[in-house]
Amino acid sequence: MRASPAAEVEEGGEVVAVFREPHVPINLYRSDRRLIVAAPLPGVEPEDIEVEVSPDSVTFRTRVRGVGQNNKEYITREWEIGSHERTVPLPETIDPQRANVSYGNGVLTVVMPQSQSTAGTERRLFRLHKVRWARGQFVGHQGQELRPAASETAHGRE
Repeated sequence: MRASPAAEVEEGGEVVAVFREPHVPINLYRSDRRLIVAAPLPGVEPEDIEVEVSPDSVTFRTRVRGVGQNNKEYITREWEIGSHERTVPLPETIDPQRANVSYGNGVLTVVMPQSQSTAGTERRLFRLHKVRWARGQFVGHQGQELRPAASETAHGRE
């Protein structure tokens, strides 16, 4: 599906996405009191990705890298390498300070713990960078409360 710049996608009378050309598809799903957004970003380097997480939306931006990527005579072109921006409104309030972002195998994943209130929650900006000897990039909080390891509590090290 292709759309004009700054197009809105509505579903059931509700705006479910706002995006600019080229359109990047996403999966948005729930898992154990978390909302998760996954988006394929083929050909994008981690350092070219920026993710902004707010209590009610997530925005990701990529920038084009390298010259001549569009200097090809395409016969069929169904996906694009280049600059992207997409804002996804979230169906529930999340805690941006406990969100995490990962990028591996060409897929951006943003995991956001649900929150009961928006008091004191500000947006959070993630800028990714390449990690040496790793398949992906992880930045942020895992979204779980920090607890001592089982071995620490068994030995009285609380």
